[in-house]
Parts: sequence; C-alpha cells; structure tokens
Amino acid sequence: MNPHAIFPLFATDYPHDDPGGSMKFHDVQLLAVNRDISETDKKLIRSGNATRLFHLDG
Repeated sequence: MNPHAIFPLFATDYPHDDPGGSMKFHDVQLLAVNRDISETDKKLIRSGNATRLFHLDG
C-alpha cells in the first residue's frame, strides 16, 4: 500500500471570498500576461508542482 494514500491533502491559494467564483477565470489570463513571473515558474504553478507532489511524472 502506498503510504501517501492514507493522508488526504487539501490545499488552495484561491480566495474563498470570491462570490460566485468569477475571478477563477481571470486568474489564468492574469498569470499568462504577468511578466514578473518566469515561464519556468508559470509551468510549476500550472502543473509542475502538483505533478511532482503527487508523483505523476511517470
């Protein structure tokens, strides 16, 4: 049995006070045009960190 499977994980950086979740669609656009975040870091934010954390890379 995978020892990690017995520990649930919930995490978010999404503000819970966004009525109706209208900002969630703008977050993707804001990340895409933000020049202060490198493309490498954007890749980590989009999927790389989760891929590494959950061992999804193969």
